[in-house]
Amino acid sequence: MKKLFGTLVIVLFLAFGTQNALKAQVVVVKPQAPKVLVVKPNQQKAGHIWAKGHWKWNGKKYVWVKAQWVKDRPGYVWVPGHWNSTAAGHRWVAGHWKKKAVRQTVRRKVRKHRH
Repeated sequence: MKKLFGTLVIVLFLAFGTQNALKAQVVVVKPQAPKVLVVKPNQQKAGHIWAKGHWKWNGKKYVWVKAQWVKDRPGYVWVPGHWNSTAAGHRWVAGHWKKKAVRQTVRRKVRKHRH
């Protein structure tokens, strides 16, 4: 009886244990990207802005794009690269120039009170 019970346990384990093993997911842990130390120069380069470096996908792997001075564009503001969250996931938006918003001054009429 003990032999039959032991055999039954082994059979059940093999039947259900292997099914769960087949359903198991393989998790591959990749090493983190190497840290890149970039020191921004102390002096501002006249007529330029500092564009920070970032990781970029080249179709096969991520490569580091070095930080650099970018020539200033009058009437525009530099928007640094950033991640946007969308319904489909996250999307990288590269740094770019955006036209400066024109601010309109609202003038109020000042009423003089009569006494």
